[in-house]
Amino acid sequence: LQYADTLHHVPLYTALGYAALDQVGAWTERPARRRLAVILIATTLCALASYDFGLYLPIMTVAAVVWSGRRLRDRESWPVMMAVGAGLILGVVVKFALIAWAVGPVHLVHDLLFQFEERATARHSTNYTAGLMPIVSARLWRFFTPLFLVLLLAGPWLAWRRRRTGVDAPVALRPLWFLAAGVPFCVVFSQLLVEQFH
Repeated sequence: LQYADTLHHVPLYTALGYAALDQVGAWTERPARRRLAVILIATTLCALASYDFGLYLPIMTVAAVVWSGRRLRDRESWPVMMAVGAGLILGVVVKFALIAWAVGPVHLVHDLLFQFEERATARHSTNYTAGLMPIVSARLWRFFTPLFLVLLLAGPWLAWRRRRTGVDAPVALRPLWFLAAGVPFCVVFSQLLVEQFH
């Protein structure tokens, strides 16, 4: 019962987050206002379901824009990044407004501070830092098999070789960015990484 929320919110934020990211990719190929609307709505609903994609979506949006051959500083790249940013902000505003309406603004601030301390520090739990490396290593091994470690080590070497010699890598390296984009969340919410995982 303690983690009954994972039965609904994990599928929700995963489906909505990747729906938004799918439309980001489609927008980079053929910009359209309806795609921006879908991105805004999916991102907002994703943020309402969970904050887990709060760092991941902007990072992968920037990556998608760059991979499409666009430059971030060009004006035509801004609408898609603004749609994701606005969706995340709108999701947070709606969530905070609902919480403030339900419990009051003072309790909202207290809960917000408590949530960050609980998810990012050992202040409200046992010291989890000793378990960080063994747990993360075991999860990488369990979820991705030892092949992941080979690719993780081979990736930078293949990228360096391509830059130096111009020879393409025998495997696609872009999928590793999907994993790298999750690292900032893991760093900020280290307690969550050790004591819970989805």
